[in-house]
Amino acid sequence: MFDRSSGNLRRTITAAAVFTAQQATGATAFAYYGPQYFKLLVGNKGTSDLLLTAIFGAIKVAACSLFVLFVADTIPRRAILTIGAACMAACQISTAAVLKTNPAPLNAEVTDSGMATVALIYLFVIAYNFSWGPLPWPYVAEIFPTRTREPGIATGVSSQWLFNFVFSLTTPYMIKHMGWATFLLWGLFDIAIAGFSWFALRETKGKSLEEITKLDHRAASAKPFADEGDLSDESHGARSGGMPGR
Repeated sequence: MFDRSSGNLRRTITAAAVFTAQQATGATAFAYYGPQYFKLLVGNKGTSDLLLTAIFGAIKVAACSLFVLFVADTIPRRAILTIGAACMAACQISTAAVLKTNPAPLNAEVTDSGMATVALIYLFVIAYNFSWGPLPWPYVAEIFPTRTREPGIATGVSSQWLFNFVFSLTTPYMIKHMGWATFLLWGLFDIAIAGFSWFALRETKGKSLEEITKLDHRAASAKPFADEGDLSDESHGARSGGMPGR
């Protein structure tokens, strides 16, 4: 399975990295500890944190449904993963900046800064569910040939559950001891994820399994830094009976 010339090692590492990045966006931790996060944003008094968490969940479901039904197959995978991570980074870092300069009041009064941070978190979860929420699942399936798809996806999902556990375990301590800097940390992770998406991931939208396998095979052997467009043209030329492009 891990023969270098076959590209399977690269695919497996990519699958593990993609699912690790999904957990590192901060969205899963926010889903688990929504009330604690919203208390950090709007204060501890009353049950507003529970209401805001319920709205957070409803937005999450609606955004994911819209993406799957109307967007998923219309935009290149790498572009939407990059843009989604960049938008999440902007929301998280902006939340950190607002919370640092305007901490939540102890009496839980509604403030402009509190409403702004809540809106930013809702925009964050929309960006997540238009990119890193649902998209890693089809993307990872698309990069593997049929023969190695099951063990490859299993490896990726194993990394997802591992870091799901890690971030679930550490998030309460982050909220308690880091406060506003928790959002800054997630934002920095999201910046790194955006760079990873653009520079490390291959585009799979509109490509057959044979084309993707050809890209990985050529990249791992004769042309390790070849342009994907050139390799795709070469694959197309071979299928149509013509000479590979030079």
